[in-house]
Amino acid sequence: MYGSLKQGLATIADLEARFCDHVFPILPVVSRFQLGITPTNRVPPTAALERCPLHLLGAMYALALRFVSHDEHCAVWHAQTSLSTGILWRFVYEELQEQVHQPEMSVVQATLLYLHKEPADEKRHSLVDTPFTWSWTGKLVGLATSLALNTECSMWAIPSWEKRLRRRLWWAVYAEDKWRSLLMGRPPYIHSQEWDIEELDCSHFGPASAGMPQKEHIHFQSFIGLTQIAESVQETFYSLRASQKLSVDMGTSIQVARPLLQRLEAWRSSLAESGRHSHDPVDSSSGNTETRASLHFAYHLLVIYVYRALFRPMVQSMTPPHVIDLEEPIVFDNTLDLADFNWGAPGSTNTTPFPAADAPYDTQTKVVEDITRAAAECAAGMVNRVRRLSFGDFSGFWHSCKFNFTFCRHNFQRLANASQFVGSRIGFAVTSNFLVLLIVQAPNAHCAMRAKQLLEIWNQTLTARCTLCPMVRLGMLRLNSLNSAGLSETFHLPLHVEQALNR
Repeated sequence: MYGSLKQGLATIADLEARFCDHVFPILPVVSRFQLGITPTNRVPPTAALERCPLHLLGAMYALALRFVSHDEHCAVWHAQTSLSTGILWRFVYEELQEQVHQPEMSVVQATLLYLHKEPADEKRHSLVDTPFTWSWTGKLVGLATSLALNTECSMWAIPSWEKRLRRRLWWAVYAEDKWRSLLMGRPPYIHSQEWDIEELDCSHFGPASAGMPQKEHIHFQSFIGLTQIAESVQETFYSLRASQKLSVDMGTSIQVARPLLQRLEAWRSSLAESGRHSHDPVDSSSGNTETRASLHFAYHLLVIYVYRALFRPMVQSMTPPHVIDLEEPIVFDNTLDLADFNWGAPGSTNTTPFPAADAPYDTQTKVVEDITRAAAECAAGMVNRVRRLSFGDFSGFWHSCKFNFTFCRHNFQRLANASQFVGSRIGFAVTSNFLVLLIVQAPNAHCAMRAKQLLEIWNQTLTARCTLCPMVRLGMLRLNSLNSAGLSETFHLPLHVEQALNR
């Protein structure tokens, strides 16, 4: 395996060029200087590949394999070899287990790239990730801090290329931690008081004198800016203590949400402004198209997270039931008449669904109506954003934390090889749950009908793309599970919501 991998990579070094063309602009965690890549020579020399550790080469190779069709020589070689991405990722995993005891920066790079491997089988597209993903993220953060990537290195006596790489690598690790923490409901590993890396700018992607295209930093910088807002959303709304406090405090929730929404709007405006000033031609040779669709999707998803938190204090939860201590004797009240009590046995037709609240909230409250209306507009923006996605929007590698579809311009078959991850799949599931929430907590008939229409459009959109894009399957499964059971059987719905669903 060792020899064939080294020989194969040395023979088809064009794959490394495919990595730098398609993956590097989205995940700039390698050094092109170290690979010997220049504006005039996009193919790294064999000597540079020989110096590169095998675990890093294997991870880069596995991610680049999905783009072999962009190079005729690579495509022919890959068709004649038995080496698959599954074999490569297994090789990378085993190598990392050996190297983790005395890690170098290449171990952090390969560990990060390993998080972006595609699911092993088709069923994984419809399931959430196992705890391994979060444990692996913790290992990634631990390795990064062990190598002091969380410390500003501007005054260190190290080469300039290494300073640039260390900064980019830290911000990539930071993004993995923050997005996965929010999406998976886990406490983050990285805390704001424990790192001091300066903000990214174009100089961190290579010296201007090197002649490398400077437009490629815009995407990653914008993503990191949005990640910083995602960190604030998690800390202020979805951390354990914040959720306990704000779930019953509407006034404070609104005060917390307002600056977050303002920051999101400012980010969106800055992204639009950078798009208007970007006149760089598309590099057709690499197959990439300049698109911000995935960033806009992530933006809409964060807005959904804010409004979802605002919905929590609108409905009071039921008083939790008394927990019986098995070590204490159970005292029965013999005065209770249980002759006609319905225990809700299977097949019973007159059971009452578990209520979502003690009582419906005040439908006349202007605050509730305003929040519901704004939340519906937010949901409509997300639905329309996904409906407008075209095959030309996504033709290359996409960062797995950006919750995107991965479409291909040339044919549908490549969709199965596109970047997959819990972030993209959970993003669609979160949207599905939010649209259901809009119906369940609709304050009046008009809001209920509007939410029902949005859910129907979303259902149609996911259904149309389900066979072509596997990562939407988790969002589709959430809808199917609720629809099969019936919303009225799952939630305690107000009369106007029941009537809207029956129309």
